[in-house]
Amino acid sequence: MLVQRITLPEHILSGIRSSAKETMSHLGLNGGSLQSDIFCAIDKSILDFQQGNVEHPADFYSVSQSLGCLWGEHIVRCFDWSWCGAVFNNNQDSKVLAVSNLDGSLAIYPLMYLFGCLTNDVKPSTALAFALLAEPLGQPRFPAGSMTNLMEHVNRIVP
Repeated sequence: MLVQRITLPEHILSGIRSSAKETMSHLGLNGGSLQSDIFCAIDKSILDFQQGNVEHPADFYSVSQSLGCLWGEHIVRCFDWSWCGAVFNNNQDSKVLAVSNLDGSLAIYPLMYLFGCLTNDVKPSTALAFALLAEPLGQPRFPAGSMTNLMEHVNRIVP
């Protein structure tokens, strides 16, 4: 699949940061929270929705958007990645938000991934992805610019 990386305008980046900050506050987290606690809180929030431990929102898009912005923003902060847009197979109708490493070999599509978890009852692996990225020897290697979806290579083997 051909993936084109596009630069996001500042107003979109500002909206992402604002959403991440608001979501952190909603989850009872703050700037002093450990990064691992933030990723665990994202996974727990998704699991809580899936298990019916909280009232389901009218639309999963809002939940995946707020948690996805928080997840992506902390990947950016922890690993010096950057936000970008991605267009699949030159189809301008298939633009999504992504975070990618410096050479564009790896990407995470946080909103799309979390929406998929919510709508398909898939257990989230944001904390596992964080642990993988934190271990440099564990990071998969792909061609520069390929924007390979890291989450396709992160498999949860225990509940």
